[in-house]
Amino acid sequence: MNITKNQKIGLLIIGIALLIGYMIYSFNNIINIAMPADQCGINYCPHEAALKLQTNISLIFLVIVVIIGVYFLFAKEKQEIKKVNPEKLKTLNEEEKKIYDLIKTEGSIFQSDLVEKSAFDKVKVTRILDKLEGKQLIERKRRGMTNMVIIK
Repeated sequence: MNITKNQKIGLLIIGIALLIGYMIYSFNNIINIAMPADQCGINYCPHEAALKLQTNISLIFLVIVVIIGVYFLFAKEKQEIKKVNPEKLKTLNEEEKKIYDLIKTEGSIFQSDLVEKSAFDKVKVTRILDKLEGKQLIERKRRGMTNMVIIK
């Protein structure tokens, strides 16, 4: 099983929530042991109201932390969509634009298919792809005897 960053964060937050829950429980136990209600000598102990209020606020905080942890645990990772800087596209000449547009419409294309579709010779396509790769607009991946060209 592959754990994503969000799931790791969710588990960490839930772990922190469990620690907070244990601290709330321990604090209430220690206060009740140190000052039992029957030792106040009167019908009402002032610490009880403060303890209940603090416990309720702590439990609300605990529930919020657990909800955040569960959200991260089940949230899907958003994939970054990289957009091409329009300034880079403005610097392309007509031949580079033609090749770039062919690659963009296909999504990915073999370099040999680019030669056929562009009507440029192999050398010219290779040089244009070198320039586009240098501008970090495309990427070539070796596939057997040819290259697969994709938008970066």
